[in-house]
Amino acid sequence: MNLGYARTTVEFRVDRSGRVYDVKVQRANDAQALIIASMMSSLEVPPPPRSAGAGCCWLSLNVSFH
Repeated sequence: MNLGYARTTVEFRVDRSGRVYDVKVQRANDAQALIIASMMSSLEVPPPPRSAGAGCCWLSLNVSFH
């Protein structure tokens, strides 16, 4: 599968249990977006600190395809 060369940014939010929701993918073709969606659905992150408001901010992740 040739995904081409690209660098894309993924922005997402994490709920109180550490589950990722509300994902935005920047500058990706369909195959790249599918791989990123799969990756984000299995991503396990710690829940945000209590001091952060619910759904308060976006986190980002840079992804490079080679």
